[in-house]
Amino acid sequence: MFELQQQILSSKDDKAPVVHLRLALLACENHPPYGPPRHTAQLFLELLHQVALLDDFNSYHILIHVYNVIAEEYPTDWREYQGFILPGSFAAAYDSDPWILTLRKQLQTHIVANERPTLAICFGHQIMAHSFFPDGQAAKMSQARAGRYEVVSDSYLGTTCFSQFFSHGDYVEKLPNTATTWGNSDPDVPVQIAAYYGSSSSQPYCISFQAHPEYATEDSLGTLRGCMDAMKERNALTTGKYEQQMQDADTTHGAVKASNLQVMRRVVQTLGWFPTQEAGP
Repeated sequence: MFELQQQILSSKDDKAPVVHLRLALLACENHPPYGPPRHTAQLFLELLHQVALLDDFNSYHILIHVYNVIAEEYPTDWREYQGFILPGSFAAAYDSDPWILTLRKQLQTHIVANERPTLAICFGHQIMAHSFFPDGQAAKMSQARAGRYEVVSDSYLGTTCFSQFFSHGDYVEKLPNTATTWGNSDPDVPVQIAAYYGSSSSQPYCISFQAHPEYATEDSLGTLRGCMDAMKERNALTTGKYEQQMQDADTTHGAVKASNLQVMRRVVQTLGWFPTQEAGP
């Protein structure tokens, strides 16, 4: 376990209230491009940093503790954290590797049973659903996909249509009855965004994305490019599709980043990690 942290001062008032956010990232991949854990954590720290810069009313101190769940590292006290991040991986949520089976059990025991605020991305999106098996299920796609795709969303996220960067060969085939779809626009990927509800609140405790909002934070799009390189090497993407999608990603990067930051602002407010603007002075 190690930690990364960052201080973000309000652009409006250097005496603004400080929001302290303590998160745990359950790292699910040791190797690039979905890993190593330090790189993954840095991407999410930068994502939260850029979202925090949208807030003129509060300053932020964000700390992320990183646990390598492949080595079966987990928090000793889950109550120490205000939220959890489940990131991407080369692994499949439906595999029977011991660490994957353990992770699914840990999610049910500590996240679901206690309704702990959680952001789940790509593999995290899939394994969150599959931890409810057979009521929730992830499955292999007939054809992998990567690059920019449109998402049609419910109004919960403050917008009804926006673009995100994707990189995946699996998908959520079925959600449990305690979750609902917040976004889809593709019949091949029926659940692009999901929200999980408990019994104690009308707000979801977990919001999951098939896409990677953290990829848009990189000026070079290096992690997206690395994922697409890996998919091309595995013959999951043709050379023509790779070149087309990378050119499109480079062209649309600025717009995708801007819309993703606004969406993620709504997400972290919904999860209770960041206050709403009305909560400021």
